[in-house]
Amino acid sequence: MPGLIKKFGRLAAGAALRVSAGANAENFPSKPVHILVPYAAGGAVDVLARTLGQSLAKTWGQQPVIDNRPGAGGIIASQALAQSPPDGYTLILVASGHPLNQFIYQSLPYDTFRDFTAISEIASSPLAVLVAKTSPYANLGDLLAAARKDPDALSYGMSGNGTSAHGAHGARDRGEASDRPEIRVAGSERPDDTGKDRRDAGRQRSKGI
Repeated sequence: MPGLIKKFGRLAAGAALRVSAGANAENFPSKPVHILVPYAAGGAVDVLARTLGQSLAKTWGQQPVIDNRPGAGGIIASQALAQSPPDGYTLILVASGHPLNQFIYQSLPYDTFRDFTAISEIASSPLAVLVAKTSPYANLGDLLAAARKDPDALSYGMSGNGTSAHGAHGARDRGEASDRPEIRVAGSERPDDTGKDRRDAGRQRSKGI
């Protein structure tokens, strides 16, 4: 697990699909292709999916359908893909939390490493630690010092179990006697919109990909 956290400490967005040996590539696509996005509209992965869709439209001659299905750390969208026909017409754009869910949840409605075929890594981006302007913490050192002094007094915002922010927080806390309260945010891209009065810090993807 530590190796996986280290490997996926950065946001890595990649495309995957279910496909059978009988899928006909010669006439592909002969109907609309759906790209599932496990996060809310307007965030980094969603923008990336729509940018990718514009590029694919030039090659395919038709615009793919971007289908946002946020929730449960990406499990909802991943399950939708696992239950789709294995014909290559349903894709998913996942972030680094996708392979970690297999180790976080006791059971999943799919097998991460058996039920999907990875196509390509699309982009990567660093994560950033953010605090409110009114926060007494001027830098990361101040924040960590306060966390070590009184771990239960601080909380942090993240978008759900298995997401890149969750993994990064876990990596930061390894070796420290810390169990800071987690405030989960609807969607993965707006940790400053929800619970702003209850959260001391949040991890967010950098805007540049």
